[in-house]
Amino acid sequence: MKKKSLLIVGGTGFIGGHLTDEAVKKGYDVTIIHKHQINLKNRKRRVKYLKCDIGQKSKLFKLLSNKNFNFVINTSGYINHRYNAKAKEEILNSHLFGTLNLISYFEKKNINKFVQLSTSDIYPWSNSLISETKKQNPKSLYAFAKLSVENYLSLLFKINKFPYVCFRIFTSFGEHQKSDRLIPSIITD
Repeated sequence: MKKKSLLIVGGTGFIGGHLTDEAVKKGYDVTIIHKHQINLKNRKRRVKYLKCDIGQKSKLFKLLSNKNFNFVINTSGYINHRYNAKAKEEILNSHLFGTLNLISYFEKKNINKFVQLSTSDIYPWSNSLISETKKQNPKSLYAFAKLSVENYLSLLFKINKFPYVCFRIFTSFGEHQKSDRLIPSIITD
């Protein structure tokens, strides 16, 4: 039986790295798209690495042109949300335009599922539990970009049954997380 192939965009990051480990354990044929140079000692065995900025559509399409995947998980994105000109450009390039490039490529392919990681930041701040039916009200460029992608995927499903699922991630925490994130900074202080 042929192994199922999985593309993890952003597979060298915190969430993507954990997904990569689990997918390898479960026997998937894993390929990662990453933007930044990786130290050789951090490369994982049985994983293929493709270096590309997903915001560069022609390069992305060329890189993927002779590859087929059953599943695509997009964990990529710019995680520094300080709002200066560089951050705004990076947020739009990765969370909106880059993700739309990925979707544009894979909507023409026969994939089983496109998994998009979104954010709880699309909801307004609340002291009570948040339901998925709660009205969305993004308060940042990051949340706006994530919600825009969710809405586009929903439209693609309605138009041509594009197979997708979105997960709205709340605060995540775990091993190998950078110390400048909320929970690690609280624990180590």
